[in-house]
Amino acid sequence: MAAHLCYKNKEFSRKMAKHILKGTNKSTAEEIGPFLELMKQYLTIDDEFYGLRLEWIFGIADFVVKSASYQMFNSHPKVGVANADNVGSQVCRYFSPILKSASSLYSNKESALQALLTNKRQQTQAVLISL
Repeated sequence: MAAHLCYKNKEFSRKMAKHILKGTNKSTAEEIGPFLELMKQYLTIDDEFYGLRLEWIFGIADFVVKSASYQMFNSHPKVGVANADNVGSQVCRYFSPILKSASSLYSNKESALQALLTNKRQQTQAVLISL
């Protein structure tokens, strides 16, 4: 049903992406199943908005910049891998352009890919199902 409503309809596709992301961000391991099924159907719609749907759900890559840790003689901020303190450091964030507060560091609204990376150390059922 959702795939039919989103087919060749950019505005409804955008609303559906917001609904999916809000649902996956707020749901528990027991509640996430229907949102993942909806996401699967949503991402298999083959029309001219396919690329936008992927971008809305998985997000756009953005390098993490560490500007407070550089020293006086090194005036360039650390970006990407140069920013990593250890192997597990996150050097790239993924934000969804349809979530208004996604750029906020403390936001609980994240793209699907960012949510997976943020919760990669947690062995919850939701993370395992998502992978």
